[in-house]
Amino acid sequence: MADKKTTFTENDMQHEVNKRAKTAGIDINIEDTGKVLDLFEEVATERLVAGEIVKMRNFGSFEVKDQKARNRYNPATKQTEMFPATKLPKFDASDVLKDKVVA
Repeated sequence: MADKKTTFTENDMQHEVNKRAKTAGIDINIEDTGKVLDLFEEVATERLVAGEIVKMRNFGSFEVKDQKARNRYNPATKQTEMFPATKLPKFDASDVLKDKVVA
């Protein structure tokens, strides 16, 4: 039986970043920590929508990839359906992150 995975939520991230900021001597309250995380998400999303790659050293990069239109078979209807071309966000982990996860 596989180990059950837990979920680290946005709220968990907010509290952990706030705790570590205080440990590092950065005086920030929990609400402002949440605002900073929201701003990060907003800026990264805007850059991705603009077609840019968002790179974070030692973490990885985010980019939007084009997915071609394709035919797929629907076994419920026994019909072939055309799925239109679309864009999908992708994440590529850095070698540093991969090494830390494997260790």
